[in-house]
Amino acid sequence: MARSAILSNGRLCVGLDEKGFVNDFYYSHVGLHNMTSARSVNHKIGIWVDGTFSWLDGPGWEHSVRLDDNCMMSRSYFTNRSLGISLSLRDFVDSHIDFFGRLVIVENHTDQNREVKLYFGQVFQISRAGRADTALYTPASHPYILTYNSNISFVASLRTQDGNPFDQFAVGNYGIEGKSGTYHDAEDGQLSNNLVEHGGVDSIIQATFSIRPKGAFHVDYWVAASDKNYNSASEIHRTLAKNGLYHYLNSTNMYWKKWLEKSAPFINSLDVKYQSLAKKSLFTIKAHCDSRGGIIASADSSIYNYGRDYYNYVWPRDAFYALSPLLELGYVDEVKTYLNFISEVIHKRGYVHHKYLPDSSMGSSWHPLVQDGLPELNIQEDETAATVLLVIKYLKLTGTNTPEAKKLFNKIVKPAATFMSEYFDEETNLPHASYDLWEQVFITSTYTTCIVYHALSEAIEFSKLIDEACDVSHWEHSKNLIATNYSKLFDETNQWFVRGLLNRSHQFRPDALLDISSLYSMSTYGPAKPDDTAVYATQIAVEKYLQNSNNAKGVIRYPGDTYMMSSAEYGANPWHICTLWLGSHYANLGNEEKAREALDWTLDHVDESGMLSEQIDPHTSNIRGVTPLVWSHAEFLSLLLKLCN
Repeated sequence: MARSAILSNGRLCVGLDEKGFVNDFYYSHVGLHNMTSARSVNHKIGIWVDGTFSWLDGPGWEHSVRLDDNCMMSRSYFTNRSLGISLSLRDFVDSHIDFFGRLVIVENHTDQNREVKLYFGQVFQISRAGRADTALYTPASHPYILTYNSNISFVASLRTQDGNPFDQFAVGNYGIEGKSGTYHDAEDGQLSNNLVEHGGVDSIIQATFSIRPKGAFHVDYWVAASDKNYNSASEIHRTLAKNGLYHYLNSTNMYWKKWLEKSAPFINSLDVKYQSLAKKSLFTIKAHCDSRGGIIASADSSIYNYGRDYYNYVWPRDAFYALSPLLELGYVDEVKTYLNFISEVIHKRGYVHHKYLPDSSMGSSWHPLVQDGLPELNIQEDETAATVLLVIKYLKLTGTNTPEAKKLFNKIVKPAATFMSEYFDEETNLPHASYDLWEQVFITSTYTTCIVYHALSEAIEFSKLIDEACDVSHWEHSKNLIATNYSKLFDETNQWFVRGLLNRSHQFRPDALLDISSLYSMSTYGPAKPDDTAVYATQIAVEKYLQNSNNAKGVIRYPGDTYMMSSAEYGANPWHICTLWLGSHYANLGNEEKAREALDWTLDHVDESGMLSEQIDPHTSNIRGVTPLVWSHAEFLSLLLKLCN
């Protein structure tokens, strides 16, 4: 399962599945505390027409859903030919107020008058175990269903085109005591009007109306949210009940069009075939940005159905790649808030941890603190280097002679560069081992070595602009050590840069595996030049061994990669990141034609809504892994930007 759209205002984040139904409802941080029970059931939409009931995700319905090109909104279409009914949905999260809005137009395609009942079911899991939540009907001039636990409250209601509220409702249990959900109450066209329930809860509301022959009827539906008390959510509800959603739809539409204007010169310079995905990529990255600074890797929680965890963490590496194209296009605010976030969580020794939650607490990890019987940091050093590079990119754009520049230099760049310069092995004169970027091997990887080299180089030059008195001699020494010794990472027999050097009891040996990250990092970060003989030899090996030869084409991470593999017969899955990284290397060489082949491959493997997955099935070309993956969208933008410069 994938997400066809991620809609967010930096506090409320809603993920719609491939049919357009609500599957993720994060509040009040983007990516923290998913308030749905989507692992089992989505928020339901049902319709009763002249005595026949149907769920829109059931048989008989044709559907399509896509993210808009010019604003962070989605459009969904549902058609049931046997019923002679279609529905079009316009979905958005308001840009300033914490509510999710859904404008629905029901069309009657027959020559008869139709009696219709439209149903909206919502299931929230505010408590972690689905216990002690409360859902209750709240009578008012315009009634609503209140679901709450502690300080979190959600208010669900609707308004017909005549200004009327829902006319029936039901509140009940879901996910406990063998109960599958109150939404089933709609299937006979009559709701129970049960007033309250607690524990694991769900609710459903009904609007009844008639549609003339070949006519249409409009219904507004919303869920308002508050993390203070229910009064705040009910105040939002009262305003929406009075005014409807059109004003908020239009203001949110204008907000996102204004936000997109910064990138207009870049977008308009692109070949028209890339423009739609470029804009959707910008919106997708932005949707994953929490207003307090964190940026998560993916809001798609469906990964939890197949693994032990989500992707809703702040990986400093992913954040670097996600924010770099935004920064290049002038979106400095997102980078500023992220760097403030990092400045508060970076370790006093100068390194960043594996990953964080959006509230800045430590994220989960499978990296131990012991290797070969000895204590070791369970970090990925490349993330520290990436953080330094992002700070320097940001300050070069926004100014170096400011209090902010001095703060970020002293809190991030200086301690991080010092840490990287000291985190070395005497035997190899290369960076000490840490976990590789794929989070699998404790190793002195080629990728980490290259990005550390680049980060130290940039920090040395940047320090002259910020603090001429800063002693960078140790940084210089470590940078030069890498420049002198990186050839140890080249396998003369195989003729490629290896994945890295493994250390077992101070006995170093190469891990000779060919990895796309080794080519990309050496070409992008050095010390070698993109056209050096050793880099060229690695390119030839990548073209021979890492380009998927099955139907889907594309580039895999490394031979034998089993992550998310669907079939041993067809082997490892190609990734958007890997394919675009090979394209980036071609761009470094000035080979625009080959670089565009990577862009076109990604364009050919985007889902119908405009979302990029992590991986692609090598045989069927179906998406694999979380969808969308922010990093995939970011690499698409970064390669476009590289070709435009």
